[in-house]
Amino acid sequence: MTINGNVPSREYPPRADLRVMMDESPLPTLAPGLVDPELMAGDAATKQADIVLSRLNAALAKGDAAALQSCFYADQAFWKDQLALTYHLRTFKSPGVITQSLLETEKLRSVSKGIAVDGAALFLPATPVLQFIDCPIVFRTETPGATCRGKILFLPVQNEQDGNEALEWKIWILSTRLEALDIQTEDESLLQAAPRRFDDLDLETDVFIIGGGNA
Repeated sequence: MTINGNVPSREYPPRADLRVMMDESPLPTLAPGLVDPELMAGDAATKQADIVLSRLNAALAKGDAAALQSCFYADQAFWKDQLALTYHLRTFKSPGVITQSLLETEKLRSVSKGIAVDGAALFLPATPVLQFIDCPIVFRTETPGATCRGKILFLPVQNEQDGNEALEWKIWILSTRLEALDIQTEDESLLQAAPRRFDDLDLETDVFIIGGGNA
């Protein structure tokens, strides 16, 4: 790429290489047999998700950075936000960066009554060395008033408590998105409106747009 025909410039944003990205951030590898699938039957996954979310909400309410960071998987963590808290399309990496970003954006948006499980969580034994909880979430913000949804993937961690080994779940991937603004509710009647008929019209198309993203 050149500017004014003679000054070379770098491509921005730079083209991503999936193989390089996987080398930089490989999938976590868990110890085989770390989680007993039989203990994750029924609503066990939802209960474990509720425990972590309770700690997360308490840390956000108190502005406790250390407690908030401890909710995330130490070796690798991601937060992808689509307009929910950042009001932008942003991705954050590492527990420390995510913690500071969550604390800052929560002050701006005022999460009301915390983040909750939206329905039920599901335990997914993807491979013998990668097993996680997939949990849909929902929350509301006050400034502006809005409903947001998303998903959290939890990874298991073996910790020692009172001299005994205990299994805890940590946030690996947090995904949040804005679903609806209170100040501009969706007119669902427009979704059911009769389509316009163009059978007898001669149309000349100048531009054909496929998809619009978040525009």
